[in-house]
Amino acid sequence: MHHTRQAAWLATLVVSSLLASPAPAQTLGPGVFDTPPTIVPNGTTLVSDTTLNVLLGSDVARLTLGDRLAPGTNIVVNLQGGDLSINDAFEGSTINVESGILSTLLLELSEGTAINVSGGEVQSALMLTDGAQFTLSGGTVSTASFDNPGTSAAISGGSIGRVSVGLGADLTMSAGEVQSIDAFTSKITITGGNVTEAIFSPFNSDIDISGGIFGGLTISNGSLAISGGEFGGIFVRENAPSTISGGTINGLGVGPNSPIKLFGTEFLLDGQPIPGLTPGVPYQLTERNQTLTGFFADGSPFSFDLEPDASGNPDNFFPVDANVTLHLVPEPAAALLLLVAAATPRRRARRLLTKK
Repeated sequence: MHHTRQAAWLATLVVSSLLASPAPAQTLGPGVFDTPPTIVPNGTTLVSDTTLNVLLGSDVARLTLGDRLAPGTNIVVNLQGGDLSINDAFEGSTINVESGILSTLLLELSEGTAINVSGGEVQSALMLTDGAQFTLSGGTVSTASFDNPGTSAAISGGSIGRVSVGLGADLTMSAGEVQSIDAFTSKITITGGNVTEAIFSPFNSDIDISGGIFGGLTISNGSLAISGGEFGGIFVRENAPSTISGGTINGLGVGPNSPIKLFGTEFLLDGQPIPGLTPGVPYQLTERNQTLTGFFADGSPFSFDLEPDASGNPDNFFPVDANVTLHLVPEPAAALLLLVAAATPRRRARRLLTKK
């Protein structure tokens, strides 16, 4: 009798589970919604043409933006206070962080998505690939990586921890603070801001710096152009052609097979003029165990000890096979006078022709 009742109970349970249908996924939209007062259950999915404003006092968890299989359009989340976590953000999604906390552990964004941070706190580790877009103008971001062509990051304020840029992605920086930048096969353009630790570029990146403050910079197998900025030290390793025409550099180390061009208005060796140094004609610097001083083209002074062995001075070393050329350029005032002088005869000639 006991077995009969147990069998009947199991049969009822199986039939009930087969007949039961899963609860439909919670969706929101289309339209514009504020929370509060709108209640957004955990796990909600936003559909196309939906804007959700997450306001102070809200706590929205496990939000999904769009559909993995069907590209969406105009899906926007504005975090303006409270706490928000996002499971997934698919094509057609934009996240604007203005205030509050984005607390997702890891947020992956790819083609057709964007995140713009102007305030608040992004505790998430951001991973952008395949054309995703990122801007930071205020607030703080934990850490971020940017990979693949079309993926771009623009930093004009705020602060961010460690940043990785690779596989064809681009990063531009004009202000703000970054803890460190790792660059792999990418393009880095910096006009201002502060990289508190260093830029480390071990493989095939193009770096162009015209301003900013840097704890240090190490590059190999890429290219480097510096026309301004302040550096704790620069180490140009192998296969990294470099041009330096400005900035404050507190140490310069040179590796093999890395042609370095120094552009300046004055070059001295142990305080003395360099025989044979002529404006417009590259001068191969073969001297060692001396001090090279002078002024870069932007007027910044420099002083490098030409130590052939890094063990003697790890901040300044120029091995005997280092390929360093000096390029003497006129001072801006002198160059202007030359231009004026060159233009004067032409103006006088025109006046004479006019009189005739």
